[in-house]
Parts: sequence; C-alpha cells; structure tokens
Amino acid sequence: MTQPLIQTAAPLPLLRVRQLCKTFGGVNAVEGVSFDLQAGEMLALIGPNGAGKSTTFNLLNGQLKADSGDVLLETGTSLLGLKPRQIQRLGVGRTFQITRTFGSLTVLENVQTACLAQAQQQLQWGMRPLSQTQAAAQTLLEKVGLGALGHLLSQTLSYGDQKRLELAMVLAGNPRLLLMDEPTAGMALNERLALMSMAKQLAQERQMGVLFTEHNLEVVFGFADRVAVMAAGRLIALDSPTAVQANPQVQSLYLTPTIKTTTTALASAAAGASKPQARTCLEVHDLWAGYGPAQVIRGLSLTVLSGEVVALMGRNGAGKSTTLKALMGMLGPRHGTMTLLEQPIPANAPPHRLAQQGLGYVPEDRRIFTDLSVLENLQLAVSSVSLSGHARHTNTSRLVKSTPWDLERVFAVFPLLVPLQHRPAGLLSGGEQQILTVARTLMGNPQVLLLDEPSEGVAPQVVAQMAEVIQTLKSEGVGILLCEQNATFTALVADRSLWLDNGALHAQTAR
Repeated sequence: MTQPLIQTAAPLPLLRVRQLCKTFGGVNAVEGVSFDLQAGEMLALIGPNGAGKSTTFNLLNGQLKADSGDVLLETGTSLLGLKPRQIQRLGVGRTFQITRTFGSLTVLENVQTACLAQAQQQLQWGMRPLSQTQAAAQTLLEKVGLGALGHLLSQTLSYGDQKRLELAMVLAGNPRLLLMDEPTAGMALNERLALMSMAKQLAQERQMGVLFTEHNLEVVFGFADRVAVMAAGRLIALDSPTAVQANPQVQSLYLTPTIKTTTTALASAAAGASKPQARTCLEVHDLWAGYGPAQVIRGLSLTVLSGEVVALMGRNGAGKSTTLKALMGMLGPRHGTMTLLEQPIPANAPPHRLAQQGLGYVPEDRRIFTDLSVLENLQLAVSSVSLSGHARHTNTSRLVKSTPWDLERVFAVFPLLVPLQHRPAGLLSGGEQQILTVARTLMGNPQVLLLDEPSEGVAPQVVAQMAEVIQTLKSEGVGILLCEQNATFTALVADRSLWLDNGALHAQTAR
C-alpha cells in the first residue's frame, strides 16, 4: 500500500516587507515596496540617488515611521511602530552610510561597549568598558580585520576602517538580520572584496539574512544572491544578478552604458580644452599633523598648479584624509609651511579664514546642516562669500578666472537637487547629501578645492556628473587635490598621483 506523501510547509522568510509606503511633503519616497529575504541570503538594494533605498532602510530599522504597509520577521512579529533599540533586541543589526562610533574611545573599547549593550549593562560616566568583554571584542575585531588596531582611538581611523569598526560593533549584537547601508564606502577595491566576502561567509555560517545598499557594481553583482532595484520610490526589478544586469529598464536608469558614453565625451573634451597659464596655487612643505600625540602625517611636501588635479593615493590609514583636514585647518597644531594662491598661510589659520582665502573642502563625512533645507544649505555658502568676497577678490583674481557659481548654475549641473530644494537635508539619501556637499562647496567659489571621496555613495550617472564638474573647474584654472578610491574616476580626472604610505610621500606618477 502506497504511503501518503507528507507535505511540509516551506519555512517562512526571515524578513517580509509588504506594501511599504512613506511620503515626505507630498513626495512619495517609498511607494508600495514589497520583497522577502531568506535566512542566509544576501539581497542587494540598488538604484539611482533618491530612489528610496535609505528611506526603506530607515523604515525597516525604526528610524522613520511608515505611512502604511508592514514589516514582519519570520516569527510573525511586526517591526512597525517599534523603536530602533527594540528592533535591535529582536535580532536586527544596522550599519549606516556615515559611521556612528565613539571617537574618544579606543577601537577595542568601542566594541566592548557594544558587547555591554548586548548584555544590557550600562556604561557609567567616566567608567571604562569591563575587562570581561575584552576577549569577545578582540575576536570581533579580528573578524573584521582590525585586530592590530584595538589600542588606537577610533577617531584616528581612516573612513574605511571606521566602517569595519561599526560592523564589528553591530556583530556584537548577534543579529539574525543585518542591514548594511553602503558598507564598503571609502574602501579600496581589495578591501571592499574582503569585507563582503566576510559578510557572505557570516551569512552562510549564521544563517543570517543580509540586506545591503551599494553603488559599487562589482560588489553588488559579485556577492548578492538577488538584486532589488528601486527608482522613484518604487521597486522596478527583483531578480538574480544576471537577470538584473540584462534588464533594459535597469540599464537605462542606472547601469553603465550611460557612464561609458559620458566618460568618452569627457575625455575628448578634456583633450581639446585650452587651459590658462598654470601657476602654483597650493604649496605645502614639511607638513606634520595628527590627532593629539598620534602623528599621522610626517614631513609631507606637495604642490598643486592652477588647472591641475592631483590625486592622493594609498591604502586606508595612509593619511590621505588627514592631509586634507590638516590643510583645511581642522587639525592642530599643524607644523610646516603652506602657501595658498601665492599668499603664506599661518600654521594656526582656522578653517573659516582659509575658506575666505579661496580654499574649498568637500569632507568624506559630508557635514551638512541636517535641520536646514537643501536651499538653505546652499544659501549659507552664498552668505559666506558675500561677507568675505572683497578679501578673496584681492588675493585670487590674478591667478584664477573662474565662472562664479550661483544657484542657477548649481541646479543646472545637479538637477537632482531641484525638486529637493525645500526638503530638510537630514531627510536626503546618502548620495543626495554627497551631491549637496559638493554643490555647497562650489557655491563658495573656491579657487583651490580639496575633494575627499566625491564619488562615494553616488550613482554611476552622478559619478559622471562629478567628473564633468572637475573637468570644468580644471578648464577654469581651479587647482584640485583629490582623495578617491574609485580608480576609474581618478584615472579620468587626475593629472598626477601622489602615493602616501605611513603619512609620507612614497611615490609619484603622472598620467
């Protein structure tokens, strides 16, 4: 006699998102988004800047309250209406586009603090993390490749290493579901691949679901099991990496054909462009700088000519971002000499004085005014120029003849900002914030520009726009010192590359 087949129910997905919606002032940031995430699966969420990816993350994590829809764990527990700490207790961890670590604690102490939080123990004022968490914290640091850096203050880490540290802190909570927002931002390609390989291994070993956003397409298509694509708040594709790459709608809205066309045109335009006579607009000699007693930059000397892009290259922790911060007067005391637009600059000159002298700075961590609108952020730069314009005109007019940047020009170059101009900057996606940071700096009409990872966190089409802006500034005689991990972007715009190692100049190459 044939035995009846016993059918077993398929396991529920680890995460179920159903018809999720969120509106900001009449703009549908997330509109009817639905998807599942299985245990052990890596799902990439990609799309143009402003597509709704970060808003979706903030809805899942409790940072924002959804207008409608539902978010369910495999247990049937709804996450809507819960606070972020309550969601974390349910086994949901999250990393952010801008890292959230304790700068005054060491790397090891940051992870120990996360271990204490998982054990529901509080860290009292003036108290150091308990010694019994040290072994567990050290194991997590080894897991993310920071095992030898536990003694350093976290504020001294490179941006990429801070991303690793934040991941170690999240893993201290033993999450079943991990939300990673731009996890490889600020990392070199080999570091990106190593981090995501580790995340994939963790997902398989722990049967942990991983949902991540990322603009680096090599990371997306190399590690995701499935890819979800958003545009204008809607989910337009959800399929295997191969199928998504072949999707005509995704190609037209997001993928590389547009980039290739734009960069080819850029290269041709750059080759035929006439440049004004080059003069030395930034000269640095024997620069020493760091964080407190920790010396990061050791005797660095460099020059940047008008109309030239000089790229600072090197591994994470080599001192690239620290160099830009020191030049902008954000670290002190700074030792060495600096000449800006043929004017000697005192070693203790504050950032606002340097900005008045014509030095612009785009930081890797953006530093926008989150409570102000996009328009107000831009108008602040206009006010700053009007207050200091006479002094700057006197010092810079004979070196650089650039077309002034105003709202009309900024909106023409970055049209993505036009419909966002009245939105609070804190409600923008990470990529939109990056665009705003660049635009705000340009509104100050800098004659020398320090750019720290300008293409990080933005969609491929916007990367091409960034390259166009740099080519335009070069043609107008603006000198640019650039830190960038995107090797293709750097090769397109840079005239020379300076290679740093351990805070000193190691090598120099020309295009």
